[in-house]
Amino acid sequence: MRYEPGAAHILSCQLKNRSGEPIIDGTVSLYLLITEASTPVFENVWYKADDSYNSPEEAYATAALATGSTQGVWAVEVRAEAFVAGRKYRAYWVDSAGRGEPYIEEIEVETGGTAIKTETALILADTGTDGVVVATASKTGYALSATGLDTIATTAPTGVASTFREMMVQVWRRFFKKSTLTATELKTYADNGTSVLTTQSVSDDETTETQGAAS
Repeated sequence: MRYEPGAAHILSCQLKNRSGEPIIDGTVSLYLLITEASTPVFENVWYKADDSYNSPEEAYATAALATGSTQGVWAVEVRAEAFVAGRKYRAYWVDSAGRGEPYIEEIEVETGGTAIKTETALILADTGTDGVVVATASKTGYALSATGLDTIATTAPTGVASTFREMMVQVWRRFFKKSTLTATELKTYADNGTSVLTTQSVSDDETTETQGAAS
């Protein structure tokens, strides 16, 4: 789960006993182990709720105990101090009576802010587009250049066309490139004049001429 930094959040989980039934009563505690932090000294220590410090000893993540429901869903609010930008936790939900295995989940705090990423800034600077703002009024009046279509590849598809570009190319080739038509078959060819690109069955019962789908 990902959370916004600098704000308190309600964490929740569903706890079940070893028989798979919801745990709806008793005492459940939440522990948060810091697995990744911007300051390495905070890694592999526990977030301690009572004074907002981190502890090398296992400590409760909240001053209040989690509250449950008839569905076995337990929830508790964790203070904003725990949600430091870029920090990652491993959360452990533990039933004090040991009726089931602890519920474990990975928690990630977003890096926060709207600052542009370093890599993106470098790309913009390299392309000369950093600081460029396109006004709304300037987004009208665009048109395809006179030679715009000429940049589209005219490579022949090696079988039945599957994209719009290939369909257009294949229609043109049907009339202006080599094809053969017998009493039973229509074939289209590659530029070398020998490799068959598509084949279609044809028939004529002197009333209806039928051309089958290409393959």
